[in-house]
Amino acid sequence: MQQSIGQIQEQAMRSVERMPALNAVVLEVIRKSRDPNCSFSDLAEIISNDTSLTSRLLRISNSAYYGLPRRVETLSTAVALIGIQSLRRVVMAVSTFDILNLDLKGYGMEEGSLWIHSLGVATAAARLCRLTGYKQVEELRTAALLHDIGKIVLSDIVGEVAGEEELQTLHIGGCQAVDVERRVCGLDHAELSGMIAENWNLSGRFVELMKYHHRVEEVPNLVKGTAIVNVADTLASGLLGKERLPGRGFEFDKSTLEVLGLEESILVSQAFELNADILEEIAYWTTAVH
Repeated sequence: MQQSIGQIQEQAMRSVERMPALNAVVLEVIRKSRDPNCSFSDLAEIISNDTSLTSRLLRISNSAYYGLPRRVETLSTAVALIGIQSLRRVVMAVSTFDILNLDLKGYGMEEGSLWIHSLGVATAAARLCRLTGYKQVEELRTAALLHDIGKIVLSDIVGEVAGEEELQTLHIGGCQAVDVERRVCGLDHAELSGMIAENWNLSGRFVELMKYHHRVEEVPNLVKGTAIVNVADTLASGLLGKERLPGRGFEFDKSTLEVLGLEESILVSQAFELNADILEEIAYWTTAVH
């Protein structure tokens, strides 16, 4: 018996509630690092409660990325080396790898595809922050990293209720795929991403940035930040999406570009350098998280 839209929505809500909680140590690092009186030793003490996170941070500190002449042996030194501003990004990227590194059959995404796309969007968001003068760079990186986490919830559902043509559209992605989600499920992955952020007790800013990244015109407050996540998503999809047709180009939303005061030609001119940045980021984190 075919499910109604209401039943599908209820199923999605239950799946959100069953999503693994974000590591409590990670949440405390994010919260504490916003305190202007927070010290390196404060954060090191929090992180030391998670042995896996501790070992990964030490591995990152001793990677070729930092190129230090001597080995970093203590967590407090590693935290000082990474820096408080960048620590949120590092901790979030490491801790979300296991959550995002999944096979999403409903979207035709092999294991690792969502993780790679998310890294690409986070990298593109950081570059757009520089282009537009947006100051909350690490916040945007984190929101961009998590922007599509709702697809984890919807993947199995759309695989059951969507038809062949609809599934093909979902595999390609973009605005038409979001329309399919809403038509067959009554909600989209971005809305679910926002719900997951709420369920994890992330700030309302993260909820907005994630929930409205496909509906910039509806975002209550963080219009510029949400527009950056939207455009970063388009850039990363165009550079990494294997389903894209050669020469098809980027499918930017014109009104969203206007919010940022950017011309499409400027973004296209940045594409080569951005692609190199994304590939470097993927290579770095692939080594760091294992």
